[in-house]
Amino acid sequence: MLRLLQDRRPLTLNGLGALLVCESGSNPSRLVDRLVAAGLVDRTTAGSDRRQVQLTLTVPGLRTAEQVAEIETRLYDLLDSASAGIDTGQVTAFLRRFVAGSPAGRALENRKGGRRLSSRRPSARTSGRTPGPWGGGTVVGGAGEHGVVSTGEEPGATEWAVPGQVGVGPWEGTPPSDPRYDPELLAGGDRRNVVDAYRYWRREAVVADLASRAHPFHVAIENFGHDHNIGTVVRTANAFAAAGVHIVGRRRWNRRGAMVTDRYQQLHHHEDAAALAAWAADRGLPVVAVDNTAGAVRLETTALPRRCVLLFGQEGPGLTDTARASAARLVSIAQFGSTRSINAGVAAGIVMHAWVREHADLRNAW
Repeated sequence: MLRLLQDRRPLTLNGLGALLVCESGSNPSRLVDRLVAAGLVDRTTAGSDRRQVQLTLTVPGLRTAEQVAEIETRLYDLLDSASAGIDTGQVTAFLRRFVAGSPAGRALENRKGGRRLSSRRPSARTSGRTPGPWGGGTVVGGAGEHGVVSTGEEPGATEWAVPGQVGVGPWEGTPPSDPRYDPELLAGGDRRNVVDAYRYWRREAVVADLASRAHPFHVAIENFGHDHNIGTVVRTANAFAAAGVHIVGRRRWNRRGAMVTDRYQQLHHHEDAAALAAWAADRGLPVVAVDNTAGAVRLETTALPRRCVLLFGQEGPGLTDTARASAARLVSIAQFGSTRSINAGVAAGIVMHAWVREHADLRNAW
C-alpha cells in the first residue's frame, strides 16, 4: 500500500482498493486506519467534494516507502539471477491466465493502466496505411506496419489519451501475420511502456529493431555503491537510442529507475575502468568522461565525437582516478548555482542530449 501511494498519490480509498492484489474487497479501510494511526498516511477531503477522501503519504511514510522500494529492488535482483536462461515470458503468461477474472487478476490489470483506450487516437507520422486495430482510423508504419493510428489529430502517444492509462487493448479484427507480433499481446492488449510503433511486438523484435536504429555512441557509468541513478541512465540511454550501456564495477545495479527499459537495451559489464578502456580501444571508440574537475573543457563549447563512449561517475564521489585517466577527453557541464555538482542521472541526460543535438537525424525521432 505504501508503494502504491508513493507511485500514484493521491489515491482515494476505493482507488487504492482497486489496485491491491493480495487483499480481498475494494475498501481497505482497516488497513488504512492502521497506517494513519502509525503516522504513515494522511487522510484529507477533496475541496470540491467533502465526501471524497484522498490518501497521501506523510514524510515518515515516504521514508518507509523508500525502504520498501529498496527491498523490492533486492528481490528483483534475486529473481533476475534465479531466472537466468529461463523464458520468463511463458511463465508470466501462464500466471496471468491463472489469475484472470479473479480479484487479484483485476487488480493487476488496474495496475497496468486500465482495460481500454479512449476514443482519442494518435495521428500519422509516416506513410504506408493499413486498416487499424482499434477501429475508426488507419494505422501507419512507424517501425513497421500497424504502428500508429491516424485520425488527422496532432501527434501524441496513446498514453496521452487517458491520464494514468498506459497502452492499448486487444487487437480488433483480423490479427496480423507478421512474426514480429506477439499473439499474447494481440489477444490481451499491450500495457508496456513502449512507443506506439512497437505496440504488440515481441520483446525480441523490439530489441532487434532498436539495435538497427541505434546511434553510434555508448554510455558507461561506474557502479561501486549500488547507485540508484544507474536505472535512470539506462532509461535515458534507451530514449536516445544509445548503442549500448556499460556497467563498470559491481555487476548488480539498482534497476528500479530503468522502468523495464533494460530488457530492450544492449547491456555490458566491465570489472573496472581499465577493462572498459580496453574494450573501447579495441573498437576505436574514444572515451569522453564527464566530471566537473580541473582540466575539464566545457560541454557547451566542445564537439563530441560521433562514435564514442560517454563515461559517468557515481553519485557523490564522481569518476575514479582510473576512469579519468583512461579518457581521451574530459568535459564538464556549466552550472550557475550554489551546488558544486548535479545529479549523475541528470548529468547523463544532459550530455546524451548534447550528442543528439550535434549528431542525430531528427527525422528518425518518434
